[in-house]
Amino acid sequence: YTRINPALDEHGEINALLFDGLTGHDKDNQVVPRLAESWELDKDTNTYTFHLRQDVTWHDGEKFTAEDVKFTIEAIQDPKNESENASNYEDVEKITVVDDHTVKFQLSAPNYAFLDYMTMAILPKHLLEGKDIVTDDFNRNPVGCGPYKLVSWDEGQSITLEKFDDFYLGAPKIDKVVF
Repeated sequence: YTRINPALDEHGEINALLFDGLTGHDKDNQVVPRLAESWELDKDTNTYTFHLRQDVTWHDGEKFTAEDVKFTIEAIQDPKNESENASNYEDVEKITVVDDHTVKFQLSAPNYAFLDYMTMAILPKHLLEGKDIVTDDFNRNPVGCGPYKLVSWDEGQSITLEKFDDFYLGAPKIDKVVF
């Protein structure tokens, strides 16, 4: 690891513990709600409307909002960031923040994989806005809203995570994970 930033690189196991997406997968690999409580698809306009949970905080205590969602997907779409995930969002034409807990995605055409793509980990806008997300120190000190938070990184040796007591689905049962 040289950086931890799910918008740029696909490091599933650590990203899944530090961050969370609007959707997830259950034990049968079906798409289920995560940061989004629910969603609708307007098939006439290819527009998904996501209704976000209101009980989610980042590891630093700030509230998770629809602005974070918009910021993340736009960062992935930005060619200068060279995200490994950019191709998943090529058909997103417009992202609209309706309010703090509602965000809309208008697609250029139907995309039946879109809900799978929304498992993408969301980044905190309040920590990255106006910064170069490719080189920012955030990539060595990530702040997510997942079940674990980073507590130490001994480069080339180990990455240690501890449970996030304020995780919206309840604190994890395992106190510490060391990679």
